[in-house]
Formats: sequence, C-alpha cells, structure tokens
Amino acid sequence: MSIFLMQSSSKYCVTPQALPQINRILLFRPTLRSGQTETWIKNEATGHCYQIVDRPTRWPQAFNICRNDGGMLAVIESAEEQLFIQGQIQSKSFKLEGLWLGADTLHPVEQRTWINGENFSYTNWAPNQPDNRASEENCAEIYAQTLNGLWNDLPCTYLIGYICENTRPHQPTVTFLPNGTQSIYINLTQKQGLPIRYQIIWIADSGDEISDQNDTFSTSENITMHNFTTTDQPGTCFNFTVHAISGSGEGACTSDATMTDAVCFAPSKPHVVLVTTGTNSIRVTITIVHGLATSYEIIVTPVIEGNETINNGTFPQNLNTSVYIFTSDNEPGTCFNFRITAISGYGTGAGRSEPVAASGICFNPSKPMVTFIPESIQSIQVTITMGNGQATSYEIIGTPISGSDVSIQNGIFPFNETSVIHNFTTSDLPGTCFNFQFIAISGTGKGAGRSEPMVIKDVCYVTGPISRPVVQPEIERQATGRSQLVFYCEFEPSSDPTVLYTVMWYRDQIDAGYLLTSSKQLQYSSRETFRSMTLLTERYITLGITIKPDDDISIQDSEEATIYIQSTIPFSCLDINEECVLNVNMFYRETEAEKCFVPAAAAFLYCGVRISSRRWNETYNLRIGIKHGQDLLSISRPYKIKFRTHENFGHHEMFRNYTIPVEIQVTVSTDASNLNGKECHAISDPHMLTFDGRYYENQNNGTYILYKHATKPVQVQMKTNLCYDIPQGPPFCPCGVVIAAGRDVFVIDRCSIPIKIYMPRCDDGTLKGKVKSHGKLYQIYLPTGSLVKINAGVSFNIYLYPSVSDRRATSGLCGYLDNDKQNDFTLRNGSSVPENEFEAFNSNWEVNPEENLFNTSNYKFLPTWPKANNMCICGQYQGGHIDQSDKCSPDSRKFCPDNSLIDSLAAMCNELLTDDPGAAVEVDQNDQNDSRSKINTMTENHSMRNYTENSASIECWSFLNSSKLFQKCSEIPDIDPSSFASTCAKDAIITSTMNWASTHLDSAQKSCLYQVIVNQPLPNHLLEELNATVNQTTGVGSSNQTRKGTYRYTADFKNEVEQLACPMDCSGHGNCSKGKCVCEGSFGDVDCSVDLRVPPMVYGIPERGVCDLQRKECENVSVLGDNFVESGKLSCRLTLFKIKLNGTILQDPTPTIDEGRKISFAEVTCKIRDVRSKRSVQFSDDLDTAAIVYGVAVSNNRKNFSQESSLLLYDSLCLDCMKAGFNIACKIKEGFYLENRKCIKKAIPSTSSDLVLIISTVMGSALILLVGLTIACCVIQRKKRKRYQKEKKEKQYQELQEMERNKEYFGISEEVYDQIKDGPDTYCTIHDNPLTTNESTEREERYVKIGTTDNSEIDGYSSLSKDLQDECISDGGKPDIPYRPTTLPKVTTVTDVNPI
Repeated sequence: MSIFLMQSSSKYCVTPQALPQINRILLFRPTLRSGQTETWIKNEATGHCYQIVDRPTRWPQAFNICRNDGGMLAVIESAEEQLFIQGQIQSKSFKLEGLWLGADTLHPVEQRTWINGENFSYTNWAPNQPDNRASEENCAEIYAQTLNGLWNDLPCTYLIGYICENTRPHQPTVTFLPNGTQSIYINLTQKQGLPIRYQIIWIADSGDEISDQNDTFSTSENITMHNFTTTDQPGTCFNFTVHAISGSGEGACTSDATMTDAVCFAPSKPHVVLVTTGTNSIRVTITIVHGLATSYEIIVTPVIEGNETINNGTFPQNLNTSVYIFTSDNEPGTCFNFRITAISGYGTGAGRSEPVAASGICFNPSKPMVTFIPESIQSIQVTITMGNGQATSYEIIGTPISGSDVSIQNGIFPFNETSVIHNFTTSDLPGTCFNFQFIAISGTGKGAGRSEPMVIKDVCYVTGPISRPVVQPEIERQATGRSQLVFYCEFEPSSDPTVLYTVMWYRDQIDAGYLLTSSKQLQYSSRETFRSMTLLTERYITLGITIKPDDDISIQDSEEATIYIQSTIPFSCLDINEECVLNVNMFYRETEAEKCFVPAAAAFLYCGVRISSRRWNETYNLRIGIKHGQDLLSISRPYKIKFRTHENFGHHEMFRNYTIPVEIQVTVSTDASNLNGKECHAISDPHMLTFDGRYYENQNNGTYILYKHATKPVQVQMKTNLCYDIPQGPPFCPCGVVIAAGRDVFVIDRCSIPIKIYMPRCDDGTLKGKVKSHGKLYQIYLPTGSLVKINAGVSFNIYLYPSVSDRRATSGLCGYLDNDKQNDFTLRNGSSVPENEFEAFNSNWEVNPEENLFNTSNYKFLPTWPKANNMCICGQYQGGHIDQSDKCSPDSRKFCPDNSLIDSLAAMCNELLTDDPGAAVEVDQNDQNDSRSKINTMTENHSMRNYTENSASIECWSFLNSSKLFQKCSEIPDIDPSSFASTCAKDAIITSTMNWASTHLDSAQKSCLYQVIVNQPLPNHLLEELNATVNQTTGVGSSNQTRKGTYRYTADFKNEVEQLACPMDCSGHGNCSKGKCVCEGSFGDVDCSVDLRVPPMVYGIPERGVCDLQRKECENVSVLGDNFVESGKLSCRLTLFKIKLNGTILQDPTPTIDEGRKISFAEVTCKIRDVRSKRSVQFSDDLDTAAIVYGVAVSNNRKNFSQESSLLLYDSLCLDCMKAGFNIACKIKEGFYLENRKCIKKAIPSTSSDLVLIISTVMGSALILLVGLTIACCVIQRKKRKRYQKEKKEKQYQELQEMERNKEYFGISEEVYDQIKDGPDTYCTIHDNPLTTNESTEREERYVKIGTTDNSEIDGYSSLSKDLQDECISDGGKPDIPYRPTTLPKVTTVTDVNPI
C-alpha cells in the first residue's frame, strides 16, 4: 500500500493516492450516504485511520461510501496492520458476521489485487479460501464473529458491514481576494485527494474570534470558493486558520493548518486634492473619509510620452489626512496623470480601494519671454517665447496707461510652438501706450499650471513709420566685377518730415545679443539716400541656409523621410542676368569595411538639392531612404549627416565650399532577419517553391511570370519546354529566363537554337554591371535588392532570394511574401486559391502575348525606370576630404564583391546591344530547333528502374548524404534537407532514373551558401568603429551578433562551406578543392561537366554569317553554340577562301589557329586577321578577288574542332551578295567594278551586258550533287510527324517566296538557285510504317560508318558531336547531317550565266 510517510507523533492521517476506477462496480449505481457517524480510529504506527461500520451494506455501496468520505475500503498489506484491525474488531461486539475489505473484484482470484493497485503481498485467508464458489465470489470480507480476523471471499451482493480506511489530507492552498469594503473571497485548493470539508477560523486583528463566521464547510471539488462578510468598517484586516478534513464523523483525518495574517477589506475610496506648487513640484493631499488604510499607491505618468516619470511608489499613511510632495527634473509646464489607490494591509491579502484618477496636473510653466515690435500707428506685434519648459496657452492682459476703455484683445490664446506672434490693434491714437501682463499656462482646468506673470510697461504705438519694416536683399555688381549681397530696410515713412529714424540690424530676432550693426539717427529725405546710409553688407552675416527638421530622424525598412533645405538669402551668378544653380550636398562618415554589410542612409536621385538663383527662397526637398546591406541582420545604425555647398561653386565666393552649421542624426533601422531561409525556385521539371515556403508543381509548357514587384518595374519570366521523354507523358523543364528592370532586359534562352545569352535592351542602366557569371552559373542583382541565380547548363534551375523591399510587394509564381503561406497562391486580381488548386495558380500567371518578354517586339511596352528611385551614397568623409561625387544607382541593396564571378555582359550593356544574336543565325543543321528545344536535365547516366516512393527516397537520401557539403548544410535551421530529398525522389519516380539527383544537390548547395554569406557576423574591425545596434544589442561585439534563438553563423563555418561548395559537386568528374573543381582526365569547365575532347556544338554566326565592310571593320566574328569552355586552350581555326571574279575559289592551305575569347558558354569571338598579312604571295594578291569567305571552327582543347561555319566578307558599295552556308552568289552593282577588292565607280554608265554574276560553292552541301557521301540519318517518330510536316510546309512556302525574289534579282535559273540556296539544307526521312529489321540494320551500319571514316574521325571522336548523336536517339528523329570533307572539292563551272 503506497502512502506518504509522516512523523510518527502526528495526530493526523495520510491521504491515499487516487484510487483506480472500478467500472464493474459502477454498474450497480447505488444510493450513496452523505457520511458516517461512527468514530474514526487511528493506527499510530502507520498513521492510517479506520472506521468500522456494523451496518448491512453491499460491497459496491460500501466502496462508494468510503470513497465519498475521502478514503477507501480497508486494504491490509502487513501483519501489523492485520493485528491492529483484528484487535479493534475483537474489542467490540458486532451484529453482522463479516466486514467488507477493499479487494479487487475485476480479476480471477489468482490475479486479484487490492483496489489501490497493490499486490496481495500479505494474506490472512481462512482455510480453503478463497474458493470463488460457483464463480460468484468476487469480493472479500474479514470475519467479525467466528473465525475472528480471517478473510473469506463471497458474492458482492451480500449485506454485511465494512471497514473504511482514510489518510491525512494534504495541507490546503489558500488564496484570498478582497471583494469590496465588507467582503472577502477565500479560495481553497487541494493538490491531491478530495477533502470532505474545510474548517475555517476567522479572527480579527484585535484577537477576537468572530464566531458567527467560523464554521466547517463541506465540498466535493478540488477548488472551493467561500465568501466571508461582516459589518466592520472598510479596511479592517483579519487572520485565518484553515484545516482540510477528510472523512465525516468524530476523529476524521485533518490536515496541517494553513494560516494567514492580515487579509483585509478594501478601504473606501480616498479623497484627493492636487495642487501645483512650483515649476517642478506638485502637492498631493489624501484623506480617508471612512474606514482604515495603511498606505497609498501613487502612480504618476507624464501626459506626453518620453517625459521623465516622477517618483512613483507606495507611501505610508499614519493619519486620516496625508500630504506628499512630488518633484522631478522635467521641464516647467510638464503635465502628469495621477492614479491613487488606498491600501489596507500588506502582501497578497491587502485590500485595495477603487482608484482615484486625475489627469492633466501640470507644473507651473517658466516665466515667458516677451518682445514687442510697434508695427504701425495702431498696431503692436508681440512675440512670446518659452525659453525653458512647456506651455499650452498664454493669458494676456493689456491695459492703457491713460485708463480709458480701449478695445485691445485681452484673453487666453493657444500656444502650439516654442514661439508665438500675436498682433494687437485698437482704434486709439498713434503713440498710445499700454501696460501688459503675460502668464504662460500648461494644461487646462483645475490642474493647469500657471507661470509667474511677465509684466511689461509703457509699450506704445509708433508715431513714425506707417508700415512695418521689411528686409529687402539684393545682388549688386561692384566695380571690380565681384558680386556683393546687400540688404535694405524698406518701410513707408511717416508724413512728419521731422521724425528721426535709427535702423538696427539683428540676426534671427530682435534681442540685444543678436545686434549686428545700427545706423545713426537720420531723417527720411529720400529713399535712395536713406537706403545708401542704412544698408547692411554681406560682411556682417554668415550664409543663411536652413535645414529642417531640427531634431533626429528615424527610418525603418522601406520608409522614407524628407529633409527640407531653404536659402534665406539670394546668391548671384557670374552673369547677373543668367540663372545658375547652387548644389547643397549631404555627407557623412562611413567606414570602408561597412560599405557592403550594413544599411546606409541614402538620398534619392541626387546627394542634395540644387537651388536655383532665380528661386532661391523656395523650399527644396531631399528624400532620404535606406540602402540595405548584404547581411540579413536586425540592425540600427545612426549617421551624423552634414551639408556643404559645392567646392567648385565659383559664381559667388561666400557660397563656395561652405559647411552649414547644422548636424542631423539619421538613424536607419532594418530588420532583415525574417528573410532568412526565404527562397523562391524552379528546379528540374520544375518543382516550385514560393518565398514563404510553399512547395508545389508546375509541370506545364509555357511562359510564366515568376516574380513581379508591386511598385518597381522589375519582373522575371520563365519559359518551360519538354525536358525528357517518358512513357507516361513528358514533364517540362525551365529552359529560359528573361529579367526586366525598367527598360533593361537580360535573356538566357536555351529553348531553341541557337542558345541566346544577351541583353537586347539596356536603356536605363539598371542591370549594368549587375549580371555576373561563373561558367554556366549566372547571378543577377536586381535593383529591388533581390538576387537571382540561374544554373543555365543542361540542368536549368532558377533561384530568387528576396530583399527587405520585397515584403508585401511580390506577385507571380513566387507568391506573396508576407510570412503567411495561406495567401501564397495570390492571383492577378488579388484573390487567392487554396493549396490544392495550384494548377489554377499556374495558369493565372502564364503570360499573354503582349506580356511575353521572350518576344522582343514587346519591349516597347516596358516602362522606363523612374530615376527618382535611384539611391545615392553621398559624399563620404574620408581623411579630411569630402567626396562630393554622387554615387547613384537604381540598387536598393549593397552586395559585397564576389571574386569568383565576372561581369561578362558589361560590354553588351555599354554598347547598348539591341540585336537578337540568334535572330539571323544561319543554323547549318536544319530543323535542329525541333530536337534541341528539349532540355536535357541529366548530368549523369544512371540505369533505369521502377522506383517506389520509399526506394526513391532512400536512394536520394543516400546520394545527397554522400556529399560532405550537404551534411554540413543540414546543420543550418534555415535549410530543410528533406525538401531536396523529396523533390529528388519525385524526379526519380517520374524519370525512372537518378539522373537528376545532382540537380537537387546543387540546389541545396546554392541555398546553403547564400544563407551562410548573408548571415555572417560583422567583422571585428568594423564593430570597433560602428556605433550601431545589431539584433537589439547596443555596442555589439563578435559574441552577440547571433540572431536570438537561431543558429550561430560564424566566419569559420562560412569558410568550411565555401571550401566544399564546388559547382554541381564537380559532376562526378573531379574533386572539390578549396571551393574549386579539379577536373580529372579530359574533363573541364568550372563544374567538370564538359569532355574537352568532344568538339563544342556550333550553331552558326550571327547576321547570317555575312560581314559588310561598309558597316564595320569586321575584325572579330562571334560564333554561337554550346559548351564553350574557358580551358586555356579555347581556340578558333580559320580557313580562308578567296572568291575570284571568274567564280573560281582559292583556298589557303594553312588554316590559322588563334586563341578564342569566351563571351559565355554559348558564344565565343574569334579574331579575323588581315588577309594582306599572309606570307603567301598568292594570297596577298587581291587583283581579281570579289569577296572573302572564312571557314570558322572552335575547339576547347586546340585539337578537336567543331564543324565549320562560314563567314562572308564583302563590300556592299559595289556588291550584292546572297549566301547560304558555303554557297554564295554575288552580283556587281550597276556602275561599279572591282579592283584589288576595292569598289571603283565607272566613269561611263554600264549596260546590262556588263553586269557580272559570280556563283561559287566554297564547300558543303552542293557537293551532294557532285560526289557520293555517307549520310547519318535518324527516323522521326510518328507522333512528331504531323507537326513536322506542318512546319515544313510553312517554311517551304517562305523559301519559295524568297526564291522567286532572288531568282528575279540575280537573273539565275531555278536549278542554279537550288544549287546555291538548298546546298546546306539537311534532310529528314519520314516513314509511314515502322522500319524493318533490315532497314534498321542498314541505317545502323551507315551510322557506324560515319563514326569510323578517316576524314570524319579525330582521336576516335566523330565530328558529329556526341550530344547530337544522343539527341537523335532520344528524340526519335533528327535531320540528316551531311559530312564535309577537309579537302577542297573541284569547282564545277556554271554554264547558264555570262562569264566575265
């Protein structure tokens, strides 16, 4: 039996633990007795109490009676306990034979336990018992007559007596709640077990027991409330003694006493009088009208937040009336609110009265300062200034000295500023004098404070000037040519010519301390004479430029503030009749180290204002905002901003390089910490993630708005296309991105041939220098402060990281950024759809034709970037010098330089390249668009298998965890490693391979690296100089920069991550060393993904491979393709051909190989050498040369070159040329002839018979008609057939139109035209029926043949790239690719044109 052991000397019992529920017994539902009257007997040895009841009762009734009496049926667990109970039975005589015990009735005899859950460790059964006769004897009794003390089992329905066992209850927890002036609530709580009743003894402080309130109270709840009331006076205090009693009847178990002192009634509401006694004190008088109180709680709060709180607290009360004086260091006139409560007693039992509240009790204001200006013969201007403290109004009493009743405006007037001007007028005669009394008032009503009166006597109307004097500034040109600023005092003089005038010049206000100079007493003889004798020159003054506001400025996140700048005096220009501008620039100190980490105060548009000489007295506004730092910190940084005129202002000397004696503290505060872990991405096929963390799918074909800013013209569009053929239907992958910021556009388009990476528009400069690259990784910094990362390889993935300015300002597939996933799927109309309707969300953000920025014709709809949003870091103070150049840009965030990236598109932006580099590319493999439009996201070749969700997850986790970087990044709370494993598993299931696993590892790497970089602690050397609050900690150090409750980012952790962060984990073809891939064998590129032995794919040359010498120098040529690698051996091979006037071709037998310059992985430029520099005499002669053609090929290892593309150089001044591949037709224009490749105009007009047509086949597909070739061919699948045929018909129609025009112009036959134009075309074979086995075998043999032909094989690799071979097979069809021999073919003379 489990009990709580107590001291053996205790007279009280111990409460048993909660009894187990006996469901079987509750079925009887007996009528329960409320209690027992039998005496309780205590076993001093165990502390248990027993009640023996000789009343016929069934076992269930007995069970409930004991339980309701706070105990249980007796449980005998030891021989000592048995002897005690047996002795009590033997000492009495019983009518009934037996007494019920608390044995369990729910189990067979051999498994039976006591009802408290204890086993039968001790038993005292009668012989042959228990026997459970007829399986009905489920209860136990102890014999009370014969066999005294032995146990027996019998049916539970028998009527016998019973023994209750009880324990001492726990000491109750008592709380009191005074409930008014004559009532107290007492709350009684029993922690364990239920007492039957409580005994409460209530004694007043005097010691007298209040017998009519003391009693024993019954309860059946753990928590009991009882209300005690008397007619004693308010504030009376009492002592309580409380016992918990378990059991009814005499001798019931009683707990230890809980005693409390001084539980008090609430005092009556006090009477309070508050009187202001000075400029910094208030007297408080408190009286208790009825009852008692021991103290007063007085809480005083300033009416205006920010003023100092005066001495609040609890103050003793010894008499019925108490007086307190409250003082503070606040300014005179400060007002307070009072809250006064009378208290009786102490601690938790204290009684509290209703509070007395008094508002607007004010200190007396200080004595005001008053100045007078007699404005006219019947007007006086009064200026009232509060030199110290506050005032809300002022009372003015003006009385004439003569005593006559005049109508001067006495009264109380509002006072809203530190200085106020009041004008008094009457109808009295000029010269009338008055006495004035001024009183400053703070507050209203009875609590208002009133200052000492300011009394001023003998204030008189003027007898002289009729009007108030006005300062008139003017610019005068001196004899030396220098401009001078002068001031004149203008007024309307008195009609009395005898009046004498004195002109006194003051600065700011009329006060003796500000007097600059004064004139002698003068008569006003004439305006010119008076002006010349009373003027003020600029030598007496300082430059007057006012800066408002005067107090500090605080800016939070995306907020703005305005600084108002005004010149109080004019300035001149070198030409006094012309307009010039004075620059007033702001500057502050910013350390070099903090320039990219922390936010800065930045000006919009300009670093100051430009004050016009013609509008010098206007107010100019300077907008101030925050240029956020790279780190995602919660940081507050104060800047001391000053202003200075430009050091090169040469128009007016006193205005040049002048520092305005005003300093404004601008505190910029930004909380970017809640952007941690925020990322939007579209990866693989594609799996989408919104900024707020909602995952969904968009496996659709189309162009979508991925990100769009609500207030700034910035957006990102994504295009998807087929990425892989699988039986259950192809998924779609991202293949292109367009980023538009204003009228700047950057494009990466792998969706078609050729690949396009270019900036078609760069009108606003918003993306200038903001496009960085490293291999196929592109990083674009948006002017919103957001960061876009693009993996533009065959695995095309897009990542967006938001900035502070994106909060509540984003839309598109990235969702609405506000930390709430529920509204992520927000549509264009502002409504949102549920999570399961993501397809409706996808569809809503698909672009319409006018929005599609992959179509360059839509760029005319792009809005211009508002230059007013450009932010300027202004005039940093460094080494005693102020850099006054404006460093303005559209960027709202600073990023630290990343030395691993290069600015690959700077030249494009500077040159404002607007042409589509792929629009006029002559792609040598026709119809490649159909097959190359599919994006191959595979980086490795894995075997095919049928994955289940479980097997895919296991293999993805295994693959990801094999990366040390992934393991390291999994430590970061802002990175969810399971999300990458989940999307990896989805791709494994849909593709039946693990080919895309590297994509998800790369995604984890990019997310991890970004989080680590933007969460770095500020450098220690910066912290020593930086006066800032970082993450709500002032005086930051390296130890307290960790965001509260989050992961600790350190410089060492960043270094570890960067050491492991190699692109695409080196693609399985290299090792990661210090963050860079060390490629193995023949593999190269930054991620080791390219086999340098395989020639790069070349699609062609822009502008159809034609360079017109009339348009440009033709010194370089761009070659478009794929997989160009900065390997150190990127090379261009140029083979030179000269086309002679007679149509023959001369080939340079020695091609030149030069270094190529990589523009991107899809473009390389090759230098074109001057053909006249050739050593060959044959090639230095251009006497009969009409045009030049280069065969251009590219290699990544200077050994394995791509197939050649052709470049034609000609002069359009005298030639018209038509080119298709290496087949060219040129026609000399009428009135010209060629000599040494120079166009010369004929002196005599030519006739039609003089026109020369040159037709040449340099090399290529025209040879198909002349020599036999082996052709590689694949078959297009039936499902592509209809689409292909439709596109082919449309193309044939366009070519037919072009052919008719060209045939007519060049005057050639259709056969010759076809020989020129159709030469480079390739062929597709379409079969209505599947190939037979023989056909398949034959095609395979032809395919193998081209791969082993000596002319086509270089070091075992076919000139037909491996990529194209793979695509031919995977797409089920590909255009035929003609083989071009390396030797020059014999040229066949064309007979149907006139020779030269």
